[in-house]
Amino acid sequence: MPRKLPKGGKKSAQPFSPEEAIAAIGLVTMAADGTVEDVESEALVEVLQEIEFFEEYSEEEFDDLLSKIVSIGQDEGVDVLLNSSVEALSNKDYKEAALMTAFLIVSADEDVPAEEEEYLGALQGLLGISDDRYDELLEELFGEEDDEEEEEEE
Repeated sequence: MPRKLPKGGKKSAQPFSPEEAIAAIGLVTMAADGTVEDVESEALVEVLQEIEFFEEYSEEEFDDLLSKIVSIGQDEGVDVLLNSSVEALSNKDYKEAALMTAFLIVSADEDVPAEEEEYLGALQGLLGISDDRYDELLEELFGEEDDEEEEEEE
């Protein structure tokens, strides 16, 4: 059963940086279908390391960031992680990076069940990203492969 995403509410006493918020959304996304698979954990680390906002992070800083997020999630709950994350994502680029991270985590196991699709739609709403932009981001991430396959078939 998919999680219902919160609409406002309790936030962490420790404010998040935008980078922490993106990582937190990635962690929450891993469990969107009720299970966390190894491939999703590996994908989260790989995805975050490729995002330009994390380029300056050392391995230790990256580990500290993830430890902080996991600790808050365990102590305060997933709803607090999401509420704090949405609040910390102050501009369009951060919001889109968070949604793209979620796309990549969900697709890591090459199976996107209905509950994960519902989660992505709910996350899109929380982040205030339009349907058109949502589709454009999906196309940016996954559309090139489809175009190449179509060209090869012709």
